[in-house]
Amino acid sequence: MNQSFVKPIVLVVLSAALAACGAAKREHAMFMSDSRNTGFHATKDIVDGATEIWSFQSGGAGFSTPVVISGRLYVGSNDGNMYAFDATSGKRLWTYKAEGKIESSPAVFKGVLYFGSWDRHIYALNADDGTLLWRYKTGSQVYGSPTVFGSSVFIGSLDKHMYAFNATTGELQWRFGSTGAIYSSPAVDGGNVYFGADDGFVYAVDVLTGQMVWRFGTKKPIYSSPAIEKNTVLIGSDDRFMRALHGATGRELWRFRTGNKISSTPAIFSNQVVFGSTDGYVYLVSRAGGRKTWEFKTYGAIFASPFLTERIAYISSNDGSIYALSLESGEQLWKKELGVQLFASPVVDNGVLYIHDNEGKLTALK
Repeated sequence: MNQSFVKPIVLVVLSAALAACGAAKREHAMFMSDSRNTGFHATKDIVDGATEIWSFQSGGAGFSTPVVISGRLYVGSNDGNMYAFDATSGKRLWTYKAEGKIESSPAVFKGVLYFGSWDRHIYALNADDGTLLWRYKTGSQVYGSPTVFGSSVFIGSLDKHMYAFNATTGELQWRFGSTGAIYSSPAVDGGNVYFGADDGFVYAVDVLTGQMVWRFGTKKPIYSSPAIEKNTVLIGSDDRFMRALHGATGRELWRFRTGNKISSTPAIFSNQVVFGSTDGYVYLVSRAGGRKTWEFKTYGAIFASPFLTERIAYISSNDGSIYALSLESGEQLWKKELGVQLFASPVVDNGVLYIHDNEGKLTALK
């Protein structure tokens, strides 16, 4: 563990990083948009349906959700490659070959790209040219996605540990051992790192020390990742419930039952929580009390997570379709049938939607 930190000073730096998340200029892109996993991005919508403008076929299934920043798109593939594209034209800019499948979604922060692989490693690459900056070997496959916050990058492994690294040097700052494999991607807020594990627990650990603050048991595996808003931690479980937990204490504030397991990570905007369930429904409930505003039925299980703008919730279903739903009413605004299973989540940037499908095709729709 890096002992060179002075906690009060670092907390000030971390608080400044949180404030910067709301700034207009984006210097980061990661799974679910930001370090709190809100899944919200203020960008131009696609309001009248979507047609393909470019595509790329990789050599493996597409479980990695793409990220877009500064005109570039980054995405991993089960063919073991991390790809960089021009987001407008689809021109491939570079490829980096790992030694295993990449189901982790990348995170980009200040010109560095981070991801995990089934080869057990966590990687940091130069986002401009794909050259390796550092890598670290964990004890098992890395499925989840990294979260960058302050000067640290956080990521879990199926070896049951959550790791914190110095984002620049790759120095291990701490490692926390849970009692289950970690598929969940961490969220960071209020001095804590939050994540779920397949032991059925939601964990909160101190962002600086890696010491456990609290844990909450659901009695079923957790593959959903947490999202945080106003000291409230939202997370789904295989026990069919979406839960709200108090960020400081782990006390359950409310629970909302669906018809099947929840792997989808909730997205949050303006005190509204949107998520999917393997029962095939998309739900919108209130953050404060978990009261349902609307539900929308698709025709397949939903493993993907929603992407929110100020007006629209975008989500993919295993029925092979992407749906654009009105946040206000849940009404379907448009639907794009791709005819292939979709586990990865859609991402929208500047009026273009990007989706990675289970047959390895990356598609840009406008």
